[in-house]
Amino acid sequence: MDTVIPILPQLKRLHSSNALWFYFCEDLTVINLNNLVNGLAKFNPKKHLWMGFAQVDQEPSIIHHFAFAENPKSFKYPLFRAGFAMTASFLSKLPPHEAESRSEFSIDPSHELAMYVGVNHPLKNESKIFCRKKGKNCGSYPSAQSPCEPPLAKEEIYFVVKTCHKYHDTRVPFVQKTWGSDAKYLEFFSDVHNESIPTTGVGINNTERGHCAKTMKILKLALSRISKNYRHVRWVVLADDDTILGVERLLSLLACFQTDAVVGERYGYNVRGMGVGYNYPTGGGGIAFGVDTLSDIVQSCHCPAKDSPDDMVLGMCLSSLGIPLIHSPLFHQARPADYAESYLQVEKPISFHKHWNIDPLTVYQKWFADTDSKLVHTEL
Repeated sequence: MDTVIPILPQLKRLHSSNALWFYFCEDLTVINLNNLVNGLAKFNPKKHLWMGFAQVDQEPSIIHHFAFAENPKSFKYPLFRAGFAMTASFLSKLPPHEAESRSEFSIDPSHELAMYVGVNHPLKNESKIFCRKKGKNCGSYPSAQSPCEPPLAKEEIYFVVKTCHKYHDTRVPFVQKTWGSDAKYLEFFSDVHNESIPTTGVGINNTERGHCAKTMKILKLALSRISKNYRHVRWVVLADDDTILGVERLLSLLACFQTDAVVGERYGYNVRGMGVGYNYPTGGGGIAFGVDTLSDIVQSCHCPAKDSPDDMVLGMCLSSLGIPLIHSPLFHQARPADYAESYLQVEKPISFHKHWNIDPLTVYQKWFADTDSKLVHTEL
């Protein structure tokens, strides 16, 4: 998902004198133009207005840097795929681009836009014009991405799970008894070898954060495995040991893409500024590497330090190599509770991340067990 903040000054400069409204949407937004025009006609375009389908956090969210922690439901931000609109008058009064948040990271453009606009100009909730789902008078509403047919075969994905000895008895069994049981090829890579699981020791000591050297070694080993034993594999999916995902949905999604790309949840670093920024695949929700990318990545991507942030190093390297990084909103870096309910209702997710303050088995059963083919065992 891309931030819209950098284009606002351009819209203001080019069109503030010849437009009354600015309307924003995504490529999967469905628009009923007559309803949209009629809905906006009820409001005075000379007033400072912005409106959409308002969503709120149910609890303080890590992806929003725990903003408004004392009352997260007090802050509204738009559901982008439902569409939203600003009057030209409102746009002309927005602060300069340089006055926005000093955060260098772009994680959730919708929330970041509302923060940029400011708490003194709250989003007006017009859910009968900008709807969560199709309705009689809706001006626009979200649609879901159509699954690609036929889906990949299970034999075409090789799952590699990054773990460490600390979690061999807790997180690893969860993977084995839930989504891991639905994967044809799955291998655990750890700092130490453990024959009982089994895990493959990568020969690199675990670090508290970053894990760059470990990740690059895992990708190198994965490429070697594919070249020797799994030539029919088309995708390597790198997951954490606390990633919670649905294999069947992933098979349908990856069937949509060529294997010369990387697919996952895309974050941005310094992409709102005028400097040299880049996108990167955030790793917690899983990263899918097309097999045609692996050789270049293994040969060209190097870690400044053993504990450098692996996903950001990958992002810089993908950019320099010209390898496409495809964003899918179906991957999630955080827990379900960290996202607005309306956002998660747009289409079925592929993954979540973290076991913190949740029962991961309950999350798996609620979101993924209906499409994954094997019965979930509860004796965790």
